[in-house]
Amino acid sequence: MGMTKIDAGGCAVWVSDPGPKGDAAWTGGCKDGLAEGGGTLVVRGDGQEIESYAGRMSAGTYDGAGKLTQASGPTLEGRWKNGALDGQGVATWPDGSRYEGQFLGSKANGPGKFSGGNGGRYAGQWKDGQKYGTGRYDFARGDVYEGEWAGDRPHGRGTYVWANGNRYEGQWSEGRMEGNGSFLWKDGDRYDGAWRNGKFDGQGRYRKADGTVQEGRWAAGEWLGPVTR
Repeated sequence: MGMTKIDAGGCAVWVSDPGPKGDAAWTGGCKDGLAEGGGTLVVRGDGQEIESYAGRMSAGTYDGAGKLTQASGPTLEGRWKNGALDGQGVATWPDGSRYEGQFLGSKANGPGKFSGGNGGRYAGQWKDGQKYGTGRYDFARGDVYEGEWAGDRPHGRGTYVWANGNRYEGQWSEGRMEGNGSFLWKDGDRYDGAWRNGKFDGQGRYRKADGTVQEGRWAAGEWLGPVTR
């Protein structure tokens, strides 16, 4: 939704478009016909409250310390600039999820910590509201991934440790094991080599705990045999 200028009881504000039947009410000061200073703003659409803001305003936009509560979306609290959360802040969701860290344009950007309503936890870098850069995710089921991220998924180099003790160290692509990596099973088996789409694929070496070795070419997780020279 884009930003639109609407009247809030004789003092205009810039807010997300509430639709043709939208209206607003502002309790604070007014300067040059625009909301200014501290106060409370309530925005309604078709008779239903869309969002409420308690905090500082400048030239009709959220600017300064404030808290925005949305009917659809997270509650955002922190420092605002030109209508968007900018800098250190906190986002909370109805399911108990919480993000605390840096914001830009009301989205997580930079270092921050997220705890999900399902018990999962992430600490690391963010970009445009997604995990991006380096970080660690502790899953509610006990698994742990630590390494590089892009687009909210493991991407680059990283280590994934399963709750059952299995472990993968190596390259990832869009959330899948892909490239070169090593998988170590808790029972002592080990694979070192190439991966594609989460399976052994390419040149690799599988060594079982009993010392048996299969080395050669693999495709979609199946051994094709030793490489002939």
